[in-house]
Amino acid sequence: MAPGISPLIFTDYLLDRAVFLDLSDMSRFLPELRENVVTIPTEKELVSSYNQIVKRLKELGRQKGGFGLLSKMLQFSLSYSDKPYGQQEIRNPSDGSVVCIPQSYEEYRNVDTLLNKEKKHPTQKPVNLYRWLLQKYRIPSSWKLLDTHVGSASSLIAFHEAGLQFVEFEKDKYMYELSYKRYAEEMAQIRLTDFL
Repeated sequence: MAPGISPLIFTDYLLDRAVFLDLSDMSRFLPELRENVVTIPTEKELVSSYNQIVKRLKELGRQKGGFGLLSKMLQFSLSYSDKPYGQQEIRNPSDGSVVCIPQSYEEYRNVDTLLNKEKKHPTQKPVNLYRWLLQKYRIPSSWKLLDTHVGSASSLIAFHEAGLQFVEFEKDKYMYELSYKRYAEEMAQIRLTDFL
């Protein structure tokens, strides 16, 4: 049985202390959204491996009966730069033969060795957004906050700074380890305000 959370935790412990917000409830108070595209260079060894596989799949895809390999190339192209480890051998869909075996970079599976673009959670929110929400909605200190999608731990940092109790969940073990590490590092920082 997979780990989970009982629905009773909401009704028994949290419902009378919960605030359910939709983005539309607070969107008019949020600053205008501005997106900035930031390009991050991919590691050189990954680029080389990636290019070799894509080139091979393109060549084979142009041959008679190789059309199905183009979808394999697309799947590989979209996934390899995010997860250059644990890749399966690529097989020709028409006859099942192995066409190529992607280089696996197992060192990127380790939490301490991240790809350039994985330095932060893909949908990371700034700690200041959570600080603003806590200030705007004046959450009573007697409440215990529930964050069911911890992500990069930005919310936990803001909750801790505000002196609020919280319960957190993150289903992705890798992201949990990353967020726990970030939170622990943040809590280990000594601040001037700690002495005032």
